[in-house]
Amino acid sequence: LWQAGQVATYSNAVYVCVQAHHAQAAWRPPIVPALWRLVRAATDTPGQPPAWRQPLGAHDAYAKGARVTHAGAVWASTIAANVWEPGVTGWTKEAP
Repeated sequence: LWQAGQVATYSNAVYVCVQAHHAQAAWRPPIVPALWRLVRAATDTPGQPPAWRQPLGAHDAYAKGARVTHAGAVWASTIAANVWEPGVTGWTKEAP
């Protein structure tokens, strides 16, 4: 049984469980975004915030204070449940 908040590594990427469920082969992290939120992709740079990814819904929207990289800069979310692209609204660009 996976509990919400548990962390899993799959194909060198890190995911967090967003909804409690019993493990099934067809419900692997990249296949079912309703159950898993990508935290760090295998291609993300270690020591840097993860790359911004378009949220699919409320289950993977960015929290207030979340930090991401996007368009060569680091951004911090200024609102809760942020689904906007950095540079549009709801984000502050951090100084280099």
